[in-house]
Amino acid sequence: MKKKTRKVVFRIVAAVAALAVLFYVGLQLVSWIYNPIVTERAMTYQVEDTLTAQGLLLREETLVRHSGGALDFQVADGAKIAKGGTIANIYSTSEQVAAQQELREVEAEIEKLTNLSNSGDYYLLDLTQIQNQIAEQLYALADIDGQTGAADSASVTAQLNDLIIRKQVAVGEQVDLSARITALQAERDALLSQGGQKTGSIQAETSGYFFSGSDGYETVVDVSSIAAMTVEQFRAITPTTPDASAVGKISSGYTWYYVFETDASTAQRLSGVQENGTLRGRFAFMDADTFPMQIVAANQSGDRVLMVLSSDYLSGQLAAMRTSELQLVLGTYEGLRVDQQAVRIVDGETGVYILSGGRARFRRLDVLYTKETYVIVQAGSSGSGYLQLYDNVIVRGGDLYDGRVLE
Repeated sequence: MKKKTRKVVFRIVAAVAALAVLFYVGLQLVSWIYNPIVTERAMTYQVEDTLTAQGLLLREETLVRHSGGALDFQVADGAKIAKGGTIANIYSTSEQVAAQQELREVEAEIEKLTNLSNSGDYYLLDLTQIQNQIAEQLYALADIDGQTGAADSASVTAQLNDLIIRKQVAVGEQVDLSARITALQAERDALLSQGGQKTGSIQAETSGYFFSGSDGYETVVDVSSIAAMTVEQFRAITPTTPDASAVGKISSGYTWYYVFETDASTAQRLSGVQENGTLRGRFAFMDADTFPMQIVAANQSGDRVLMVLSSDYLSGQLAAMRTSELQLVLGTYEGLRVDQQAVRIVDGETGVYILSGGRARFRRLDVLYTKETYVIVQAGSSGSGYLQLYDNVIVRGGDLYDGRVLE
């Protein structure tokens, strides 16, 4: 009887154990199916902490005024000009100005063809480079809009003709350009008679970057006292009606200013960046990456602050700008990028689980920078237990703990 009882008990225990095993296996299977382990390799990543400001760019500017006569500008928009340099020649009619502009183009073509026809150093020309340039111009010509790109088409065609001639010279062909040069010389003589004589000229009163036209902001702010500008004064800035006699302006001096309104916490962040390093900025339309900036003033009025920044970085593009978003770079962080879904707090430690040897292993994080969807952590932090480059970080998976068997 006792033996029979023991057998029954044994069978019950065995059945319970089998059910427990089956339950555990089933639980793991369900967990794997409905909450699969998803990993992401820890890779190096670089990110900038940026702040975007909308403000006004101000600088020392001198209006160039003139009334009467047609102007033939001798400097392009955005070009540097020295004090006393000629900004424009004055002619009686716009037809004379057009003839002068065409004359310059014809004389440049004559000089170019003359140099090509007299060149005996054809072996110095890089044939491969010329062929590549011809291909680039053909692609450019194909991309030009047939209705709106007439001027661009003429320019590309002229460059293409020049390159074809250069290719002929490069391969040693005898190129007779005398007929073309003679025709151009005749055209030049005709334009000389049409162009007439200039009646005067406009000289630069100061050196700087020249731009034609006026936007009305040139005289509304005295930049010598810009550090004292208040929030209320900034809000009150409105451009004046452009002076009818203003044909352009010269941006002089090496320093320009960017003013914008912000809140107190942002102003404090910017001040902290300047104390700990260099504040840098960029405009989206510019070729340059970033340029250094300095905080000139942070003038608070209630809960608002007027920030006055300055920079000595100069370019023709910048000199033409008045209003544009400025992106301020507060810091650059480089490390391992980790998805926010993977970050966990375990026993007061911030870290992630990684998949290593088929098991979940906890790795601590030294967080450098936090974004909405990811964090940047120190790569190769000293000490054991920290996340390392190429670790398989578990981004998704439930019921994780250090040492759990996953594979």
